[in-house]
Amino acid sequence: MSRKPGPVETSRREILAAGAGALALIIARPARATPESMAAAIKAFVGGADVREEG
Repeated sequence: MSRKPGPVETSRREILAAGAGALALIIARPARATPESMAAAIKAFVGGADVREEG
């Protein structure tokens, strides 16, 4: 499947895929949680429940 020389045609699907990829790059942010903030979030989520290991 070779392309003929001339104007480049871009399909709507290709444009939407490129836009979705660009949006994902803009929205995605690196995680910045510290161990202390994670521990506080877990404590707030579980309340006073004890952590138990199953195995």
